[in-house]
Amino acid sequence: MGFSRYNYYAYHCVGRHNPLELIDRVRTSHPISHVVFCATVDRVGAEKTYLYRGTLEQDYITFCEERLYCQSNPLVTQLNRSVRPLGWQDLRKASPRGASFVNESAEFRVGPHAITIPVHSPDGVSSWTSFTSDLSRSDWVDFTRRATGELVLVGQLLHSQLTAEIGQKQMPDYQIKPLSNTEEQCLRLQSEGVTMEGIGELLGISACTVRTHLVSCRNKLVASTTAEAIAKMYRYRLW
Repeated sequence: MGFSRYNYYAYHCVGRHNPLELIDRVRTSHPISHVVFCATVDRVGAEKTYLYRGTLEQDYITFCEERLYCQSNPLVTQLNRSVRPLGWQDLRKASPRGASFVNESAEFRVGPHAITIPVHSPDGVSSWTSFTSDLSRSDWVDFTRRATGELVLVGQLLHSQLTAEIGQKQMPDYQIKPLSNTEEQCLRLQSEGVTMEGIGELLGISACTVRTHLVSCRNKLVASTTAEAIAKMYRYRLW
C-alpha cells in the first residue's frame, strides 16, 4: 500500500518545523523502537563534521564511541555510495564487522531488526536514518514490505531539515524544473502506491512509458530515487 498525499503533508508540516517531533510521530504511529539520524559533511580542505539525532540510550551511544562506530560504522561503509535502503539482516551477511555491529546492538535492545535509509547530497553531505524494531521476523518483513517507501520519505525530510545545522543549503529553486502534466500524474500516482502497470492503465500509456516519465521526474527534480522525487514534489508543491 502506498503513502497517501495526506500523510506526505502531515509528515512534511511536522518535519519542516520540528524534525525531532517527526521522529516521535514515526515511533508512535509505527512499531518502531528507535529512530537514529546520523550525518557527515566531508568536503575537500575542511574537517569532517558529524551530526547525530535520535532516541538511543546514552549507554549505547557510549559503547559505539568506544568501538569507534561513530567514525567507522559498518553501516556507513556499506552504504557509502548506495541510495538503496539496507536491512540489517543484509548488513549481518555483508561482513564480520557488520555482523558484530548488529549482534552487539541487539545486546543494547537496539533491534534485532532494522532498516537504514541513505541520502547523499551533491555538496558532500551524507546521512543515514535507521529505524529499529523488536517485532518478530515475519512481522518485520511484512511491515517493511508495506512501509519502506514511507520510511524513505521520512529519511529524506530529516536529511533536508537537520543537515542545515551542519552547513547544507536547501536546494535553490532554480535547480527545479517544472514537471509536465503526465509526469506529475505518474509521480503522484506512484506516491499513492499505484504500480507502473496500474498507472499505465489509468493514463492510457504503457508501463514502459510510465517508467520513462518517472526517470524524467528524477532528472528534473535532481533526485537519486523516485522516493526522493516524490518528497521534493510535495516539498515544492509541484502539482
